[in-house]
Amino acid sequence: MVDDASRRRAINATGTLLTELLQTNPQYDRTWRGAGRRLRSSATAPAAVSQVIASYLWEVGERPDTETDLPRSLRDRIRRALRGEQLSGETLTWFIGAFEMSDQDAQKLWATFSGDAIGPLDAIVDTVPVPRPMGKRQWHRTMTLFERYLFSKDRSYIQRRTMQVIQAIEDGVDSYLFNHEPFAASISVLYGGHLGQHYEYGGGLVSDDIMFGRTLQTGQRIAIEYETAFDPGVHRPTEVRRAVRARVENLDFAIQFAAEHAPRSVWFCAWPDHYTGDPVLNEPLSLDEAGGAHRFVAYAQQTVLGFRWEW
Repeated sequence: MVDDASRRRAINATGTLLTELLQTNPQYDRTWRGAGRRLRSSATAPAAVSQVIASYLWEVGERPDTETDLPRSLRDRIRRALRGEQLSGETLTWFIGAFEMSDQDAQKLWATFSGDAIGPLDAIVDTVPVPRPMGKRQWHRTMTLFERYLFSKDRSYIQRRTMQVIQAIEDGVDSYLFNHEPFAASISVLYGGHLGQHYEYGGGLVSDDIMFGRTLQTGQRIAIEYETAFDPGVHRPTEVRRAVRARVENLDFAIQFAAEHAPRSVWFCAWPDHYTGDPVLNEPLSLDEAGGAHRFVAYAQQTVLGFRWEW
C-alpha cells in the first residue's frame, strides 16, 4: 500500500486537481458559482461547493432533506478536501456525483487519489472465457473500486478492506452481492449498509448480501466500505483475486506485507477464473520500503484481477 507520506502527497495532489477542475471547467464553474450567488458569495468557496454537494446528497437520498444544516456541517470537510489536507473516497465520490463530472475527469481524480498514474494496464477485459453462474443478476454498475489486502509478519492473510461506489442501473436496487474468500472469518460493513443473507453457489463461490438501508433508483449512487477478516496465523495464500463482471471504472488494488517479511517478487495479474487456472497476464511490481504495492486500472470487464507473489 501507499505509505503515509505518499498518501499525503496523493491527497494534496487530488485537492489541487479538484480546485483546478472547479475553476476551469465551465460546467463545474457555473454550478458552484450559481450556488454562491444564492448564498450572496462570490468566492470559490467551501460554502458554495458545500451547498452543491448537500443538494446532491438530498436529491439521491443519501441524506434526509430534514437535515437542513447539512451545507454548514459539510463546510469544513469540503474546505479540507479542496486544500488537499484531508480527503476520503466517500468525499471524492460526492464531488464527482454532485458536479456530474465526466468519466475522463473522474478517472483522472481517482488515479491521482490512488497515488498512481494510468500505466500500461489502462484496461483489462474479457480474460474469463466461461463466467461462473451468479447468485443474483447484476442490477448495478461499479463506478469505483478500492481493494486493500493486508498480511501479517507470519505471512498470514488477516484483512481485506474494500471501498466501492455503486450506481443503480434499474429502479429498486437495495443491496450488493459481495463474492469473497470461502475461508473468511467475518465481514463488517463500515459504512453504507449492513450485512444481509449468506450464499454458497457456483461451484465453490461464497458471497454475502450488503444491504444499503435505502433503495436506489436508476442512476443513483451509493458509497460502501466493508472489511473482511481472516483468522490470524491460519491462511497463507500466495495470491489474492477479485472477480469483475460488468464494466468497472477506476480500480485501485493495493497489497501490504510486513516490511521485514516481504516476498521477493510480486505481480499484478489477471486470471480466467475466480479460483482456478494460471494468470493470463502478469505485471511485475516493486514493493515500497513499507512492504506495499498497488496498481490503478482505468477500467475492467469480465475478468479476475489481483496479486500473486513468491517468498
